[in-house]
Order: sequence, then C-alpha cells, then structure tokens
Amino acid sequence: MAAAELRTLARDGPTEEELARAKAILSASLWMADESLVSRAGRNAAQTLLFGAPIPSETLTARVEAVTAEDMRRLGARLLTPARSATAVLGPKAAGAAGRVFADALHA
Repeated sequence: MAAAELRTLARDGPTEEELARAKAILSASLWMADESLVSRAGRNAAQTLLFGAPIPSETLTARVEAVTAEDMRRLGARLLTPARSATAVLGPKAAGAAGRVFADALHA
C-alpha cells in the first residue's frame, strides 16, 4: 500500500490541498524550531557544513512556498527509480524479504 502511494505521488504529484498542508507544516516547524537556541545552533551548523553559510528562516520559508505540485511530481519521478532509491528493513533477518517485496512493488 505504501509503495502504491509513493508511485502515485511520483506519477501525479500531490494535490494542491496536500501541498498546501505540507508547506504549512514545514514552515510552522521551521519557525517553531527557531524558538530553541539549541535547534537554531544545530541548523546553522548543519547549513554551514552543507552550504557554506546559514540560510535565514525567511529564505527557507520563501523556498518552501515556491515549490509547486509539478516540482514534487518531477522530483518523485526522478528519485523513485531502481537506480536512485533504496529500501531498508529493521528487524530480524527473516524480515529482509519484506524489503525486497516493497522494492519490487515500488518499481512495479
């Protein structure tokens, strides 16, 4: 079921309602995290390592708001290919078969 949902998202992209909800949640999380000094410091450190400098919350929010459903569809189509995706299974060794079943369903 999860593999089918991921395939649908990659094929069709999110609905406008789903995208608006995701943007609201991400933006709210970003601004709420700014309330914590430890969170801000961690994010600034990670961004400095990855991008060379911290990215202001206003810039991140603007980037999130600029994402379109078509952007998400293109990204999903690009990433959900056998060469670009991987699955991982946590649990007993016997559960490894579930990962293969999921990967096969994801790329069906």
